Amino acid sequence: MTIRKMKKKSPSSIPNWPLFGMLPSLLWNLPRLHEFVTDILKVNGGTFVFKGPSFTNLNFILTSDPTNIHHIVNKNFSNYPKGSELKAIMAPFGDVLFNSDGDSWKTKKEIVLSLIKTAGFERLLMTTLRHKLADSLIPVLDHAARNHDDVVLDLQDVMKRFMFDLTCLLFLGIDPECLSTSFPRVPCAEAFDVLEEAIVYRHCVPKWVWKLQRWLHVGREGKTIEAEECLNGFVEERIRVKMVEKRAKESTSDNEDNYDFLMKLIVET
Repeated sequence: MTIRKMKKKSPSSIPNWPLFGMLPSLLWNLPRLHEFVTDILKVNGGTFVFKGPSFTNLNFILTSDPTNIHHIVNKNFSNYPKGSELKAIMAPFGDVLFNSDGDSWKTKKEIVLSLIKTAGFERLLMTTLRHKLADSLIPVLDHAARNHDDVVLDLQDVMKRFMFDLTCLLFLGIDPECLSTSFPRVPCAEAFDVLEEAIVYRHCVPKWVWKLQRWLHVGREGKTIEAEECLNGFVEERIRVKMVEKRAKESTSDNEDNYDFLMKLIVET
C-alpha cells in the first residue's frame, strides 16, 4: 500500500512560486500555523504535498487521513526511517524515541511501554496530575476569573507551563513551578521553547546556513547552543541529585518505591 491522496474538495489555495515554492505562504501564516495547516488539509481532502524552495530540501507531505497515519506509524513503520538528514535537524532533542530508527527505536519503545504499563507509574501519574490540577492549574484559572478585567490569559502558554511542570515532576522529581499566578520566568522552560523553534528553523533554511551559524555560535543556532547547555545542565543536575538520594535510601531500606523505579529506568536509558 502507498499513501493515498484523497480527492480534493477544491484546488490548493497555496501558490507555488518559481524558485521559492510555497514557502512565502508558510512564512506569512506562521503566527497562525496550526489554523493554516488545518485549513489546507480541509481544502485538499486530508492530504497535501508541500513544495518548498528549489534551493532547499523542504518538500514534504501533510496528512490527517487515519488510513495514511496507520500505514506510516503502525503497519509499515520500518519503511519510513527518519534518515540522517532529519536526525541532524532533530539533534537538539537528542537520540530520543521519536528521533530513532531500527533496533534503537524498538529498544526505546519497549522501555517506554514497560514503564507506562506498570501500576506504579499509573499511580504516580494520577497522584502528580491531581496535585498539579489542585495546586497550579485551578488556582491560575480562578485568579484569572476573579481578575478578568486586569488579566489576559494565554491558554496556550498556560497549558505549556502545566505540561512542563508535570513532565519535570514525573521524570525528574522536581516542580519548577512554571505555572503559577505570577507566571515566572523559568530559564529551563524557555530553553525548551528555543529548541522547538530551532527545529522549525532548520526545516526552513538550507542546511549550510544553520550549520554555519552553529559553527560560529551566532544567530538562531547560537541561541540553540545556549538552550541545549541550559536544559542539559538542569536535567543532569536533577538526575545526579536523585541518584545520591536513591543511594542514601538504599543504605537504610531494601524497598524501592515507584519513583525510584522510574528514575532507574531513565538513567539506564
